[in-house]
Amino acid sequence: MKLPLTWLVGDGEGVVLACNGNCPNTPAGDLVVAEYGTTTTVREGVERFPLSDMAGFLAAANRHAYDCRPIEEFGQDEPNWGPLRALIPAAQLDGWMWMARSNYDGTVVEHYKHRETRGHLTLDHAGNYWASRIVKNACDPWCDENHEHDMYTDVCEYFTVTEADAFGAAGVWPWSLHDKAHPAPEWMPL
Repeated sequence: MKLPLTWLVGDGEGVVLACNGNCPNTPAGDLVVAEYGTTTTVREGVERFPLSDMAGFLAAANRHAYDCRPIEEFGQDEPNWGPLRALIPAAQLDGWMWMARSNYDGTVVEHYKHRETRGHLTLDHAGNYWASRIVKNACDPWCDENHEHDMYTDVCEYFTVTEADAFGAAGVWPWSLHDKAHPAPEWMPL
């Protein structure tokens, strides 16, 4: 029987979000991730939500359950926003689309595309930025001519890149084209 990674527990004064998953933001040795209301289990280092913010608590519970889910449990066509969510504020995620999941020489990567710039960003689950380049342009076995890029038959190599190179290729800085608080750097053409 497979146990859930996250669950909600009430103590009469509020609710706590508990998790037995891979929780990078949970204090060591503690299963509690967030508290809502005036729980009697007040802990240091966990997210706290007052009674007036039930929506915020439920959103945090949903986000946490999603982020702690092991990558092996995701279907091939099921979006995983975890790597992008770790880099970009939640309010800015609506500018991105999840495109695919790949395996780059044993590393699972998620591919995202920006809606406005149409640029791509590739991230692994450890927060590294990735890129690829065609090493050998391939074509159908019965063809003598070298054709344009074909993602199914081209031979590519994969490598990590810097944050600036990754977001430069995506044509957007880590937040948004329209976020005045975090403008794109001068070197980035928009």
